[in-house]
Amino acid sequence: VQLVSPTDLDTTRVAYSIGRACGTAVARNRLRRRLRAIVRSLDQRSPLPPGILLVGARPAATELTFAQLSAETEALLRDLPSVDRATDARFAPLPRCSLG
Repeated sequence: VQLVSPTDLDTTRVAYSIGRACGTAVARNRLRRRLRAIVRSLDQRSPLPPGILLVGARPAATELTFAQLSAETEALLRDLPSVDRATDARFAPLPRCSLG
């Protein structure tokens, strides 16, 4: 799980990267659905940091039970850096300029 980019919105957007090495389309889609359900559940318990998150999976993830996948995902999301909008330079407004 990677915080790709903070945004100026107060929402979290999540993208999933499940490569062909994870198996057939059926296996990849099942893994993606499971990850979506886990991230949704975790976001309801404690809100995720605002920004764009990229959740990637390796082939071994298809072998995990739902509980194991949930525990792994929760641990990874817990390790994400917190973002303070007041002090983070990435949230500073862009300077206005005029084209003479």
